[in-house]
Amino acid sequence: MLALLLASLTAASMLLLALSPAPLDPLRSLSAMDSRPMDEVFDTPAEFREDRWRYIYIHHSKAASGNAPGNMGDHFLIGNGNGCEDGRIHIGPLWEQQQPAHPQGAEVGSDCISICLVGDFDRRPPTDRQMQRLSRLVAAIQARCRISNSQLRLTVNPADGAGGIGSYFPRESFLQHLAR
Repeated sequence: MLALLLASLTAASMLLLALSPAPLDPLRSLSAMDSRPMDEVFDTPAEFREDRWRYIYIHHSKAASGNAPGNMGDHFLIGNGNGCEDGRIHIGPLWEQQQPAHPQGAEVGSDCISICLVGDFDRRPPTDRQMQRLSRLVAAIQARCRISNSQLRLTVNPADGAGGIGSYFPRESFLQHLAR
């Protein structure tokens, strides 16, 4: 009797596995240790058009930790080691489909690329690895889409209450690094 029950359960389990849908694809990401060129960012399922994008909005999550949800409203999210690998760049579905961003608490134009860094930069600065990876990502986007530093949106404390970059974001050194 026990053998028959085990055989039935095994057969039912195999049938359920065979009929189950494939797991959802995780967000595509670039490891913080990845030193390859950022060309992979532009290899999107939807057609990438350089002339579509004119601005880059950079902001913090206002949370000490976090990871990239499947429904994130930003094009990119860069981890801080607390919830996801420090410096890991998550590529969101909106970027993959070349759709406008909808960053939480902010309004950006349909021609604006949104990058969120995990952290509360009103309490402490971003990690060195986050800044390195942000610099590489922004420089690659700027070169490919011909976006100048004057087209970067780096608001410290926006009037609309949106995240902005926070008071501890090293704005001047970041801009100087991009100018090199």
